Amino acid sequence: MKDFELIKANYLKVRASIIKYLEKFDEERYFYQPTGKSNSAAWIVPHIVAFEKVMVTDQIEKYNFATFISTEDVEKYKPGVDGFNFTKKDMLSKEEAIKLLTKAQEVSIQFLDDVINQSDKISEIDTELAFSRYLLNFSHEMEHFGQLKYLVGTYNRTHI
Repeated sequence: MKDFELIKANYLKVRASIIKYLEKFDEERYFYQPTGKSNSAAWIVPHIVAFEKVMVTDQIEKYNFATFISTEDVEKYKPGVDGFNFTKKDMLSKEEAIKLLTKAQEVSIQFLDDVINQSDKISEIDTELAFSRYLLNFSHEMEHFGQLKYLVGTYNRTHI
C-alpha cells in the first residue's frame, strides 16, 4: 500500500499547487486564450475534474464513488471536447472550478484512504488498475498545471 501512499501524497501536492496557482488568475487571465485554438484556464480546470471522472473513477469497478461532477459538466469538459469556442457564460467561474477540484479531491482521497487502510470497501477492487489510473491522472494534472503556468506567462508577456 506504500504505492498508494505515494499516489495520495503527490495527488494532494499537485492539486494544492493548482488551486494555489489559480489565485494568480484574475478574471481576464482565467478566460485568456493566447490563440483561438488554445485552452483557457476556464476550460482546463474543469477538464481536469472531468478527466478524473471519465478516465479514473469510472474505470475502477466495484467501488461506490460519490458524485463530484455533473453529467452536463462531464460532457462539456471531458477528454476530446473542443472547448475553444466556449463563451464566458458557457464556462464555470474560477470559484466554481476550484470547488469542483476540491470536491473531486475529497472523493479521490476517500478512495485512496480506503485502499491504504485496506478497508472492506476495496476488497473486490483491482488495485493494479486503480494504481495505473491514478498514475495516469497524476501525469494529466501535471501536464495541465504546466499549461496553466504557460497561460500566465504568455498573458504577462503580451499584456504589459
